[in-house]
Amino acid sequence: SILAQRYLKQYPNGIYSHQAAAVQQSLAGNHVCITTATASGKSLVFYTVGIELLNRVPNGTVLAIYPLKALTDEQEQKWLQAVQHTQVPIEVGRIDGSVPMERRKHIMRKSSVVIMTPDVIHAWLLSNLNDRGISNFLANLQLIVIDEAHTYSGVFGTNAAYLFRRLHHVACQRGANPRYIAASATIEEPADHLKRLTGQQFSVIDNK
Repeated sequence: SILAQRYLKQYPNGIYSHQAAAVQQSLAGNHVCITTATASGKSLVFYTVGIELLNRVPNGTVLAIYPLKALTDEQEQKWLQAVQHTQVPIEVGRIDGSVPMERRKHIMRKSSVVIMTPDVIHAWLLSNLNDRGISNFLANLQLIVIDEAHTYSGVFGTNAAYLFRRLHHVACQRGANPRYIAASATIEEPADHLKRLTGQQFSVIDNK
């Protein structure tokens, strides 16, 4: 499989058990939350599941949500590095506040993976649902990645919960049934936190 190719090329010594468990559960169709310390390889799970799903569904799409614009540029480079090690034709795009309005719809049309911030989803994506490229992207949505899930708390968390529910609703309206992978710093009751945030039931995996 495409997964085996990636592991053999880049990880000759194998991967961590929490990474393998998260990949397996996600590919089985579960919503997964990885609660780990920093630099524990959670991003590997995002890339691996995303690439495998796009390999299975050639016209599929992935939306990767990072809470801060400061993270999006770095993550775009990491997604690009991940996909270049495979034979799957995957285009990676990024839309944050620095990307001009006139370029955004083109990015949505041509990209399999789009990296976004919540404010762009709220202020731009959900205001342009009649655009064919955006509608098609949502109709083919296989995976939603939510990184730094612990940052969605307080008023920001309440607003994000409305946002994620609306995003899920409009994707399902168009025939999609996306699965989620979330990553969070260690917090109390992560499954409850993600349920409040997205309305979905998550399996929690840690790296203890």
